[in-house]
Amino acid sequence: MNKLLRTTITLGAAGLLLAACAAPRTAKDDAAVRAVAVVSLLDESGPVRRLGFTVFGNARDGIPQNGKLKQVAVDTVKQRLAATRPQWTVKAADIELPAGAKPTAGANTAALAAMAARMGVDQVFVLEDSMGQNLPGQGVGLTFRTMGEKAGPMMVHAYIGLVVLDRNGKELVRRGATRDNPHMTPESELGLRPDLSNLGDPKVRDTVSQALQRRLKGAVEEAMERAGY
Repeated sequence: MNKLLRTTITLGAAGLLLAACAAPRTAKDDAAVRAVAVVSLLDESGPVRRLGFTVFGNARDGIPQNGKLKQVAVDTVKQRLAATRPQWTVKAADIELPAGAKPTAGANTAALAAMAARMGVDQVFVLEDSMGQNLPGQGVGLTFRTMGEKAGPMMVHAYIGLVVLDRNGKELVRRGATRDNPHMTPESELGLRPDLSNLGDPKVRDTVSQALQRRLKGAVEEAMERAGY
């Protein structure tokens, strides 16, 4: 396959993906909305991944966030809606996923619609994990590459999706975040050693955790803006 054909196919696929995304919402679209719920399906494990020159240099650990990512995500959505839809009532919500269900809005539309009915809300804002498109990583975490004993920039990422559903579980809009994502952070700023030997240090864990939460806040703000909220 020649380069021109590959480029054409790639651009065509990208166009289809863009066409599949619903248009950003407007205040007029949401004129009948009175109350919404915010649900976080984000993975709280806080993965830390090291990518070596070969697979033998790979390592994975994590800094569990224990609900902090949910709090950041929910608070950020609430703050945004307080500014753009001040007449709305915004409620934080939890949903118990069926056994084996994927933690995505698309896999749980019935459960989310049932929750919306119980809570009496008109829309549900769902935050879920997604994959990095050009750089490795999933969800909210930290990934970096090493060459020998040296580490490259620490890639703090919040690959997330914002999905807005109506009360019946119909998807209204879906947006992600690419701006400053991942955020390239010097190793010295986080204090994390390339061999992960000090990942248990409370100061390091707190520094990395705060970096993850800041990146998530920025990603949610961007996704909300792109979704029209």
